[in-house]
Amino acid sequence: MRFLARMRNWEFRQLPLEAEGVVSLLWTGSNAEKKAKGIVYGKPVNQGINKWKAVRNLRSIAEERVGRKCGGLRVLNSYWVAQDAMHKWYEVIMVDPFHSAIRNDPRINWICKNTMKHRELRGVTAAGRKARGLLKKGKRATKLRPSARAVYRRHSLMRLRRYR
Repeated sequence: MRFLARMRNWEFRQLPLEAEGVVSLLWTGSNAEKKAKGIVYGKPVNQGINKWKAVRNLRSIAEERVGRKCGGLRVLNSYWVAQDAMHKWYEVIMVDPFHSAIRNDPRINWICKNTMKHRELRGVTAAGRKARGLLKKGKRATKLRPSARAVYRRHSLMRLRRYR
């Protein structure tokens, strides 16, 4: 199995970036925050450059890259295929919303609606929902639903009862 995985990784490394819109190539890179000329300005509290973690997961970023590349198709979902020390590969399942077989199938034709355009850019796919923390339920998700931005707006809005 290890030999097969190594062969598969080698094969993926030979593919160009535009590999038929199915496989997306990703570099993991470092966790250090990039600074121009290596200079960190400001107060010492903001000068940390290490231990910065990406907000979204790599699978969600892979979906976004493939979705931008293949604009006419819709991203349905994705799954992990392979990884090595430098790269991670995900296979992204895409659907043609104008194909008659898709439009006539009642199980999948929901993706043909106009509201389903670029689901991957809005964090609506499974990987995007996981990055937004929406896999939690109940009281653990009170600061996440309906969205983190909406909750922030709700908490920072001052509501005062008007004296009559």
